[in-house]
Amino acid sequence: EDIPLDVVPNATAPTTQSTSVPSYPSNIDLGVVTAPPRATKYISFEGKSFLAVASTSPNWDIANGALTISEWKGDAQGSFHVLQQETRELGASSLAYFHAVDASCNSATFRSDCEPLGHHYIVVGNSYKEGGVIISGFSVYRWERKISLFKLHHTRSPTSEHDATRQLHTSTLASFQAHDETFLAVGFSGDGDRHNIASIVYKLDTQNALVSMHTGNLTAGNGFQRVFSVPSVGVVDIEYVSVSQGGGQFRDLIVIANGLNPRPFVSMDVYKGDLCVLEIICTKLLQANGLKGCVGIKAWSFNELQRIPALGLSDLESVNMNQGPEIITLLAAVSRKSHASISSYDQSSYDVASYVYRWNKDSVRFDVLQVLGEKFRSVASRRGTSDANMLRAFCLPECNLAPDNVTYSVKFLRGATGVTLFFSDNELYLAIAQSVCEDWHVAEDCHSTTAQPRSAILQYNRITNVFSEMLSRTDNENIRLRGTSVPDSQIGHRQYALRLDVGRAVSWEYFEIFGRRFLVASSLSHGAITYEFSFKTISSLRGSIDVTSDTHNTR
Repeated sequence: EDIPLDVVPNATAPTTQSTSVPSYPSNIDLGVVTAPPRATKYISFEGKSFLAVASTSPNWDIANGALTISEWKGDAQGSFHVLQQETRELGASSLAYFHAVDASCNSATFRSDCEPLGHHYIVVGNSYKEGGVIISGFSVYRWERKISLFKLHHTRSPTSEHDATRQLHTSTLASFQAHDETFLAVGFSGDGDRHNIASIVYKLDTQNALVSMHTGNLTAGNGFQRVFSVPSVGVVDIEYVSVSQGGGQFRDLIVIANGLNPRPFVSMDVYKGDLCVLEIICTKLLQANGLKGCVGIKAWSFNELQRIPALGLSDLESVNMNQGPEIITLLAAVSRKSHASISSYDQSSYDVASYVYRWNKDSVRFDVLQVLGEKFRSVASRRGTSDANMLRAFCLPECNLAPDNVTYSVKFLRGATGVTLFFSDNELYLAIAQSVCEDWHVAEDCHSTTAQPRSAILQYNRITNVFSEMLSRTDNENIRLRGTSVPDSQIGHRQYALRLDVGRAVSWEYFEIFGRRFLVASSLSHGAITYEFSFKTISSLRGSIDVTSDTHNTR
């Protein structure tokens, strides 16, 4: 049985030869913001690259967050530098990005303002308390080419369907385009009193006029307008999924993870929830002759296709990939916790299986492809292994000791909080952000009593068609070295477990700049940490991977 060891992708020690070339892992500069990052979003357009970071305190009563937008400066050896910080976003916790055509171009009134390249938008979800009152909603920022900044375009502050005076805790955002329209799905964890709050789907209005928030002038388009809502309970994530039905036909789905965020300190509350799979339906009300598809005047609704029971859901991620002549869709649904902990030392409640599903176009449903269960193991952070009490707590119910007599591991991917699926060098990876300790526990308590698990990176195996520990050789690397892909019989040789020590990790973001590959962790304890996701291959060792750690860096 493989025991996870702490290995870091190509993280070399900081060099003293040139201070202009960054070394990795390194922290993203968040300027004056002291709140930890909750989410990051990489954005690239028109030769520019940005990294948006949503930061907020784990404690909703402390409003010290912001939206930080950094821009990449330089060539392949460059780095991100803070472009702007929006401190009005005191509870920034979720992000979305989209590009949309300029509504002015189709408006007789505003055609002179037409921007033929369209517009780029960042949406930030915002939730915090001020004087015991929830302040929340989402803000939409638009890139203004003349000043090279993202400027506030409009905001929305939805209120509870049960009490119009109560605003809602925005928990997740999902932007997508379907039937030539731009949508934003917004999920809510609750209103401070209850969790059964409907998710809202908005559509970007391009027909009416909006007063610009920074010029006061009328502009085309009226921002996001509500089109329908979906009954939900304690939503932790919403994922847009476009699934192939064959013959070039696709269905537009949204998957809502109902997590039913439990009451704090209620012993043994079971965290029951489900995945709700919905298809977005476009109905043509009026259509010009000769036009095909859902165009013209439209009405929007949804059709529930499937409910999948789940336990302790925390995050969703989907990906489409080619498999032979087919386009297949995978959906990863990770779970963080099965029930309330008895005490701050009880970490076994974080040992719960996560799932990978595959879309079945014939039965029109997601089928279980893989259970990420006790076969996969977690290891404690470095700090956890140096403190006897923290290690004892981590090892409940039991630990295995690796042959190195240093590394302890437990069953399950403990505390799976966030998940990201990404392609790198034509290989598919699944990165899981792992963390324990709850938001209502102060940072000092987490630091002194709880050993954080290191976060896992898994890799898709094209032979077994499921995720496994990391492969020592990839097809592209083998082609570069030997002119051929890895033989099927050798694809699983010398697998190893990759676990990164990033503290209270909540999410991952992958991106590529100038041919370099990066993976950023958002950590409530370590900040926004950037790893260079590259591996040194030694051909004399038949393609095995030399993965080195930065011995000067305690991460």
